[in-house]
Amino acid sequence: MGIKTSRVKIWLLVFIVLLLLVYTGFIVFMGVKLEVLAEHPGPLLLYLFFAFLAEAIRALRLKAIYEAVIGEKASLQRSFLGRLAGNIVSSLTPSAIGGEVVRGAVVAGIGGIERHGWPKLVAVGLADGLYDLFTNTLLAAVFAPFVGLAALIPLLLGLAASSSWILGTLAAQRARESKLLLRLGLARLGNPLAEGAEAFMKGYGLRVALTSTLLSVLAWLSLGLGLYFILDGFCGPATVLESIILLLYTYLMGIIPLPAGLGSMDIWLASLSCPEGAAAWRTAVVLQLALTALIVGLLAAEEVRYALRSA
Repeated sequence: MGIKTSRVKIWLLVFIVLLLLVYTGFIVFMGVKLEVLAEHPGPLLLYLFFAFLAEAIRALRLKAIYEAVIGEKASLQRSFLGRLAGNIVSSLTPSAIGGEVVRGAVVAGIGGIERHGWPKLVAVGLADGLYDLFTNTLLAAVFAPFVGLAALIPLLLGLAASSSWILGTLAAQRARESKLLLRLGLARLGNPLAEGAEAFMKGYGLRVALTSTLLSVLAWLSLGLGLYFILDGFCGPATVLESIILLLYTYLMGIIPLPAGLGSMDIWLASLSCPEGAAAWRTAVVLQLALTALIVGLLAAEEVRYALRSA
């Protein structure tokens, strides 16, 4: 790699670090209810602990998927960074998904992107995201008897999204022979689409599938436990089971883009006549996002320092 190219990439990393720090300050200023944080810090801090524990569990899953798809070892720190970086991207998209496209690239780093190429690395993130969606839908189906008919729409959304993901992958596997791409003048996309789809399927071998499904379930349970402390602290007595069910169904509803920056959890808590809980949830999510951006910024700064020493 030439010196000029290296320095351009280093300055790009510097720009990303500064952007993340500014983003952290902005979302804290816009979304944190300081009175909620000052009066009841305990439930919020417990939520943050279990939320980041869930991300650490998902980082283990991302690491396992990366190693299965790419065929080389991945560090847990980079996998955790990839999870958090993807969450920041998802926060900028109108629905609950979107960050999957960057996770594999973050785990690989600049050198890994050049060695493996974008199709395989995007496949890593997409496989990681589908495990969340699949286990979310699966657990929601398990708890459907407790919810009744209200479970129908979220379950249909989860099934439709999961099916679309799988059908899209199967179609991409045949992209090299696609007559549609040829007619649209996009035949050159056939190879990268097929390469990405073939890599994606490696993330669903029996061993990695069992490991990733178990880790996904544990992550959802951890996040549900975090929500329990908010509900119990701000909305009156709650149970862990109720909290997990509420989390699962609101995340499935989050597939639908909602206006004015509202989330499905905000709407659900408001419908339960718990404005304090809605404000606490919004504050907790914003704090989580702010800490995420700060952690990503600090870890990216380490990347800059290493790149400067290596240039």
